[in-house]
Amino acid sequence: RYSLKVPRMAGTGFGMRLVVSYKRDLRARFYGQGNGRERNTDLITPGNPDFRDEFYYLYALKNPRVIASVLRHIYGPLSLSVGFGLETADVDQRGAWALYREEGTPDGVVDGITGFMGATLSWDSRDNDVMPRRGTFHEWSYETSRNSLVTGLFFKEIDFQRYTFSDLRYFSISDRTTVAHRTVFEVLSGEVPLYAFGEIGGSRRSKGLGGSDSLRGFDRQRFTDNVRFFTNTEVRHLLRNTKVFRQYLDWYGVLFVDTGQVASVREDLGVGRTHGSTGIGVRVSWNTDFVIRSDLGFSPEQTRIGVKYRNVF
Repeated sequence: RYSLKVPRMAGTGFGMRLVVSYKRDLRARFYGQGNGRERNTDLITPGNPDFRDEFYYLYALKNPRVIASVLRHIYGPLSLSVGFGLETADVDQRGAWALYREEGTPDGVVDGITGFMGATLSWDSRDNDVMPRRGTFHEWSYETSRNSLVTGLFFKEIDFQRYTFSDLRYFSISDRTTVAHRTVFEVLSGEVPLYAFGEIGGSRRSKGLGGSDSLRGFDRQRFTDNVRFFTNTEVRHLLRNTKVFRQYLDWYGVLFVDTGQVASVREDLGVGRTHGSTGIGVRVSWNTDFVIRSDLGFSPEQTRIGVKYRNVF
C-alpha cells in the first residue's frame, strides 16, 4: 500500500490524496447471507462424517486498487472529500468445495473490474487522531461502483451503492483513563459482488462484520448482509510510560465490549438479534504517532487473538 496526502495546496484551499494498493488475501471468508448463519466446524474438520473441505468457507481474493481524492476544508472541524478510483477483484476457489459456489452469492455477482466514485463529509474535533482522549469524529460516506459496458461483456453486471455512517466519541475520565465508543451503520444496495460484502466502507475500510476490526470474538467476515450495524466500546488506561533508545513508548491496558448484527433490510434489525463479544487488550503508542495493538476476544463461538498496527478506532 502506498499513500500520499497533501492536506493543503498553497493558494487553492484544496488538498489531495492518492492511494495505490494491492491486496492478496488467501483467507477471505464467506459464511453465507444472514444474521443467524451457522459456523459449522464439522464441515471443515478432517475425519468428521460431514467433512467437505478445510477451505469450505474461504476464498482467495486479489484486489489491486487506485484511488485519487480531492480534499476541501469547509469550516472549523468540518471537511469534504470527493474521490474517484478503479479496482479489479479476482476471486478464486481454494479447495474442492466452497460455500459461495455451492450456495451462490447474495446477488449472484462474484468479481470483476469496477470504476467507482465517492464523497465523504466529516466532522473531526478529536485532540489527536492516533490516540485521542477527548472529542468526536462523525463521517457520512457515499460510494457508487459499477463496471462499464465493455467489462460487462466479460463479467456479471456490477452496479452497487454503499452508504456508511460512523460516529466516534472519546471521554477523558481521568489523567490516565479514556472511554472510547464507536457506532457504524452501513447499507449496501444494487448488484453487490461477493468481495464487497466482506468489507466495511468509509475513509478507512476494514474487514467485517467480525474479526479484529469489528466483532473481535468472532471470525473475520463472519456475518454478511445488505445492512450492517455494530458498536465498539473501550476503556483505555495508561499503565506506564517508557523510553527505549530515545523512543517514547506509552503502554495501555484495554477492556472492550463489541456488539453487532446484519439484516437484509433495515426493518429486520432488532435488539434480540445482536451478537456480542468481550475482551482485553494491550496498546503500545510509539512516539504518539504509531500504535501496535493486541486483543483477546471472547464470544459464544470462539476465542480469538488479534495483533494489528493501528487502533480499532
